[in-house]
Amino acid sequence: SPITPHHGEHHDRYITFEYDHGGWNNARIGMECLIVVAHATGRTIVIPPQQHLYLLGRTHKDKGDEKAHDEMGFEDFFDVAL
Repeated sequence: SPITPHHGEHHDRYITFEYDHGGWNNARIGMECLIVVAHATGRTIVIPPQQHLYLLGRTHKDKGDEKAHDEMGFEDFFDVAL
């Protein structure tokens, strides 16, 4: 790339994801598309930390949590080990 000529020196390639500020279905569709692009281009997905997601409940509990919270992340919806 003429903008970043040092890219040829790196072998690791990443693609980032940010949750949509719309409803859950928008975030899900965006993530599904990103998984396809990451696979097709051989990139590793970098996901954001847990955060409040629009229109989802405020009584979420992860394993080991003592109290409920309104922050959720990728692993709460997709069956993967992160």
